[in-house]
Amino acid sequence: MNQLSTLRPIRTGCARARRWPALAFVPALLLLTLAACGTTFVEVHPTQPLRVDAPGALKVDVHRLLLTEDVPWGGLREDTALVVELDLVNSSTVPRDFNITSLTCLLELDVEAPQTTLSLPLGAGAAGTFPGEVGEDLLETKPLTLPPGSTLRIWALFRGYKYPGSDIQRRVVLTFPGPDGRPMRLVLADPARGTLRWTLPARKSSVMLGLDSISLLGGTAKMTGLASEITFLRRQGRVLLDVDLTSAMLVQIQGSLTSPTSSFAGSGLAAHVAYPLLEWGPDHDPRRLGLFAGGQGQLLVSLDPPPPPDGKPMPHVYGVLSVDAGLDIEVGALGPALGPFPITPTGTPLPRWFIRLGYTQWFVNGGTAAGYTSSFRLAW
Repeated sequence: MNQLSTLRPIRTGCARARRWPALAFVPALLLLTLAACGTTFVEVHPTQPLRVDAPGALKVDVHRLLLTEDVPWGGLREDTALVVELDLVNSSTVPRDFNITSLTCLLELDVEAPQTTLSLPLGAGAAGTFPGEVGEDLLETKPLTLPPGSTLRIWALFRGYKYPGSDIQRRVVLTFPGPDGRPMRLVLADPARGTLRWTLPARKSSVMLGLDSISLLGGTAKMTGLASEITFLRRQGRVLLDVDLTSAMLVQIQGSLTSPTSSFAGSGLAAHVAYPLLEWGPDHDPRRLGLFAGGQGQLLVSLDPPPPPDGKPMPHVYGVLSVDAGLDIEVGALGPALGPFPITPTGTPLPRWFIRLGYTQWFVNGGTAAGYTSSFRLAW
């Protein structure tokens, strides 16, 4: 449980009939009726093993912790969920009963102020491995019997909801009655203990908005202009990949492109790759300096004045291919959303914003034009 691994999405299609242990048999027809499609869960990894032991009676180990994929990056709100998979071990010489409905998930803010403690409602649970989102709540209410020396895996799904202060980290505690009737506490996460948190790989993709300034200094066209961009960003290891949808406005100062107003509207698609060479700063707010390179294809359409009533002039259209390269400066890190669960990302994060300065070479109207470009991107 204390080893870090990659993010493992668990996608569920429509539920299919499956075999259940006799102690928690649920009719296949009910599963088919209640199943939902498309919900995705991600596994988080505690930084230390999670277990509680009632000596000589019952041992409880956490096998997996799952969150709906929007919780780490969007916070706790309606339709989110926490799933806990437990391994129950009866270490006594007599049978033991365990009722899933006795499980409670507490969110503790201050142990000296119990009135601030909240709970996540139990929405579903059964014996076996969690099959994925089950749609309408599916809950095994009958006690499950553990013969002496036996092990049983169960899962429980707790529904999330938005509440005042839901952006504050809390201690997450699973409680249930012990063999002697006294409550047992299994702490799942504690922000006050740096060794008891949840980890998951850093976010791999995001969307950014940006501006690009272009200045061509000579050749086929001497131009200057601005472009707005929607950037789709993805991290592959240390490499940063992006694809951009661009919309530009350019003014030709001198050149061979035909336009009565010397201005053009452009739109196109660009792609780049960036690799950091130097990195400094704290993990939550790093700085990276590296190189980038890429290219772009776009169409330029001349902006013409209104034609006379009897005229139908056609605008001039030019295809442009360009390549550019230069320095890439990345700032900050996209971290998990604020919420009650103490989550720490691992690996190389995406930047909150970055700046690029570089050389650009255009191929347009049968010739070339060289200049420089500067751009800025900000996380959406």
